Amino acid sequence: MQIRNIAATRLFFLFAVSFGYLFPALPLLDQTSAQPPSHESRENAPMACVVADKGRPVELGVQYATGDCVDQSYPKALAIFREACDHSDPAGCLQLGYLYFDGKGIAQDKAQAALLYRKACDSRLEIACDNLGMLYSEGNGVTQSKAQAAALFREACNHDVPSGCYNLGLLNEQGAGVAKDMHQAEIIYRKACDLGDTTGCMNLGIFFLNGRSGTRDPGQAVSLMRKACEGGETLACSNLGHIYGRGEGVPTDYGKAAQFWTKACDRAMAEACSNLGVLYAGGWGVPKDMQRATVLYQKACGLGDQESCEWVKNHRTP
Repeated sequence: MQIRNIAATRLFFLFAVSFGYLFPALPLLDQTSAQPPSHESRENAPMACVVADKGRPVELGVQYATGDCVDQSYPKALAIFREACDHSDPAGCLQLGYLYFDGKGIAQDKAQAALLYRKACDSRLEIACDNLGMLYSEGNGVTQSKAQAAALFREACNHDVPSGCYNLGLLNEQGAGVAKDMHQAEIIYRKACDLGDTTGCMNLGIFFLNGRSGTRDPGQAVSLMRKACEGGETLACSNLGHIYGRGEGVPTDYGKAAQFWTKACDRAMAEACSNLGVLYAGGWGVPKDMQRATVLYQKACGLGDQESCEWVKNHRTP
C-alpha cells in the first residue's frame, strides 16, 4: 500500500502550504459587547433575534453589516462605525477598517483601513494591532515591514490576542522581522494554543513531532494535533491521519488514520479524501470497498487533486 506523501509535506514544511498564513481577528465581531447565551437558554429556549439598542452602536452596526436581525445595510453600518470612531470608540474604528479593507459598502482602500487599525491600536484595542501587523507583514496599504509587523503582533500577544501570538510565533520560526528562534517560537505557539488558537496548537504539535526546537515528543504532538483537529483545524486532522498512516513517532494504525482522514475529507480537504480512498481500495484499517474508494477519489478530484483525477480516469468501468 502506498499512502501518498502530500500530508507529509504539510507536516515538515507546514507554512509553505499554509500560505505563510497570518491570522487576523475575525471581522465584524464586536469583541467588547458580545456575550454568549447561558447554558440554560441554549438548552431550553430558541434563540431570540435581538436588535442592539442605540446604547450599543457598534454592535448595531455589526448587525447592519451582517444582516443579523435587521435588513443588511452597509450605508447604515458605515455611518454608525464612522460616528463611533469619530467619538473615540476604538471598536468603531476597527469595524470601519474591516469594511474599507474588504471594500464592503465603500470603495476598497487598504491604506485607509491601516489608518483606522492604527487609531484603534493606539487606543488599546489590541485586536486592531494584530490586524495592522498583518498589513505590515504583507505590504497591504502600508510599506512592507516585517519588523513593524513583529512589534505589532507582540503588542497583541502581550495582551492575550490568540492570533497575535500565532502570528508572532510564525515570524520567530521564519526569522522574518526578528531573529530566527525556534525555542521562542515554541513558547509563543504554546501561548497561542493555550489561548485557544487551533493553528498554534497544530504548529506546536509539529515542533514536538519533529523536535524542531530540540524536544521530540510524539505523544505530546498527537495530543496537540487532536486538540487542533477537535477545534476545527482541518489540516490537523489530515496530519493526524498521516501520523498514524505512516507511523510517524507512533505505532502504525490505519484504522485511526481512516478516522482522521474521514474528518478532514468531510471538511473538503482533497488530499485526505485521496488518502482515505487508498485505505478503502486496499482494505487497510477499513473493510475493502472499491465503490467507496471510487467515490472518495471522485470527491478528491472534484476538489482539485489531479492524481485522484488520474485514478478515476484509469478505473472507469467500460
